[in-house]
Amino acid sequence: MPVAQPPESMSALMRPFENADPFTFIALFSMATLSRSAVLALAVARGWLTAEQAWHAATLEEQWNMELWGEDAEAAARMRAQRDSFLAAARFLALLHEMTDEGG
Repeated sequence: MPVAQPPESMSALMRPFENADPFTFIALFSMATLSRSAVLALAVARGWLTAEQAWHAATLEEQWNMELWGEDAEAAARMRAQRDSFLAAARFLALLHEMTDEGG
């Protein structure tokens, strides 16, 4: 069961999403949805994790299940497609940051 978090923590977590421009928001939202983690999306955005590291962390349970029970081709294909989408969103965010850093 989820553990209730202090309102201050939730506010701090949501602030980057609320203050983001529309393009940054959609990249963050996509990464958070695909990884099921706002924290991992923000870690990629801040450069604390690479997109690959974040995706690996987000899919540990699925990876463990595949190792334990074997790979289901349909589930593996779905996970690869989600990974590709996650990496594309992270790349989009990186390109936005590059444009901003260059004054674009």
